[in-house]
Amino acid sequence: MFTSIKEFLTEWKPEIKNTENLYANLTEASLNQKTFAEGRNLAQLAWHVIGVAGSLSATGLNIGGPDRNTPIPSTIKEMQDIQKHVFEAVHDEVKNKWTDANLQEEALMYGRFNWKNGFTLSTTLKHMIHHRAQMTVLMRQAGLKVPGMYGPSKEEAEAIQQAAK
Repeated sequence: MFTSIKEFLTEWKPEIKNTENLYANLTEASLNQKTFAEGRNLAQLAWHVIGVAGSLSATGLNIGGPDRNTPIPSTIKEMQDIQKHVFEAVHDEVKNKWTDANLQEEALMYGRFNWKNGFTLSTTLKHMIHHRAQMTVLMRQAGLKVPGMYGPSKEEAEAIQQAAK
């Protein structure tokens, strides 16, 4: 659970950059990639990550993101534009409208959980990271390059090894 705005923003910024890097490697042809017939495809997961951030509106923040009924955009560019808007809104709203004391306040999340705002921010970030990991599997299956996030990816590690020779 985050107990300070500074702590949240320090984690939020690099995680959002990781997400942006991931989306930058998507292709239109890859968006229907699934691991199994009933599973989410890459477009659905990418859109869900944005929606997870948008769900912070339940805490009183003005995020303006898509809800569950908003159709998935037809292009990656449109999805990236919405992602950028939503992720910047989260950053700006938390930074400019909340104090550390707001992190201790509770809000009803998903219609059934009374969570402290600091816990909601932490859970939201972890939820996004979880789905980003699922996206990397689908991206590999679709033959896409996966950027490193917490260390170099396969391709990045190979390039490092090659440069060291």
